[in-house]
Amino acid sequence: MAKRITEQCDEFGKSLVPKMITNDLKEHKQAVLSYMKRREFAIWASTAKVIDHIGNEENEKYCIITYSNGEYEWTGNDILYVEKYDMKISEDFVNRIESQNA
Repeated sequence: MAKRITEQCDEFGKSLVPKMITNDLKEHKQAVLSYMKRREFAIWASTAKVIDHIGNEENEKYCIITYSNGEYEWTGNDILYVEKYDMKISEDFVNRIESQNA
């Protein structure tokens, strides 16, 4: 089973999204987003739009898509939160992307 790049809920199902906002990703942000948006990683898709639970709005730019590179798994919501709010994600995932871009 693939590892998640982040956890969006605690063990009780309560959203952790507001607690995950950080600025740690800024220097790697564009490389990470380019990697995360690659269509060859898409493994499941829906025509439903992603809901931004922080801004409390539907986002037309992203559909509900699950992506996987075989080791990690992420969603359209993860991409939205990384792009819009600099959401903290697994350092190992970021390091993997950086090593592939080196």
